[in-house]
Amino acid sequence: MNILETERLLLRHLTPDDLDNKASGQFIGRCGLLPWQIDGVDEVEVAYTIAKAFWGQGLATEAALAIRDYAFASLGLTRLVCLIDDGNLASARVAEKMGMAFEKACEDEIGPFLLYGVVKE
Repeated sequence: MNILETERLLLRHLTPDDLDNKASGQFIGRCGLLPWQIDGVDEVEVAYTIAKAFWGQGLATEAALAIRDYAFASLGLTRLVCLIDDGNLASARVAEKMGMAFEKACEDEIGPFLLYGVVKE
């Protein structure tokens, strides 16, 4: 089932066929919403990862913007965050293009990360 479509991307739930990288639509990465609890606060992350062969083409930004707009307009969410590895400047730029700003440095059981956030206008 298709969830969202952008100019260059089709966003949908993963299927087992995606493991085969089907010729009918090349699998380039993942993007979606993930629930978290950070410092005792429920948050929803716009998470994205793109295969290295597709970096630098604006695809992460295109997907993340579509997810952000869907979350605000269709799901009624009023705040979104990104959890970014320190030093991942490309991910930070994607977050900023979504209107997010750096809020604080955090650490969980996996390690340190930077928290970016945006509130629906």
